[in-house]
Amino acid sequence: MNITIDLDAIKEKVGTIAQAGVAQTKKVATIARLKTDNMAQQDAIRKAYLAIGRLCYAKYKDAPDEELALLFAKVDNALATIAANNAVLEEMKAAEEVVIDVEMQAGEMSDDVEEPSVDDVMADVQETVAEATAEPETPAEPEAPAEDENKAE
Repeated sequence: MNITIDLDAIKEKVGTIAQAGVAQTKKVATIARLKTDNMAQQDAIRKAYLAIGRLCYAKYKDAPDEELALLFAKVDNALATIAANNAVLEEMKAAEEVVIDVEMQAGEMSDDVEEPSVDDVMADVQETVAEATAEPETPAEPEAPAEDENKAE
């Protein structure tokens, strides 16, 4: 059985596949770059809208037209809520700390409890590892029921 291998054809196909891979990689990279650029442009628009809104609010807050009056009222309410929250926060910061004196009951942890030694901890670890790696016991075979029990059934 003669098998002929056309190495030139294989080289050509591998080259074509490699070129297709490079082209696909470039396409994906271009798509990612364009999407990133679009997100940056959207962020720039959002920042510009915020600046426009701040300028509009500052310029027309004393005499807004009908369309802006509701939006300005929302901003004013939010600013008032922030101011009230900040006042409460300042009061809480200025208040004395609450100290709770808790008595220890017998059997509860206290500062004079001894920490276990490294040897004790290592012995516990070794015991746990030995238990975990021990072969499980084979269950005993169930005993056959007595003849009296079989007759009852």
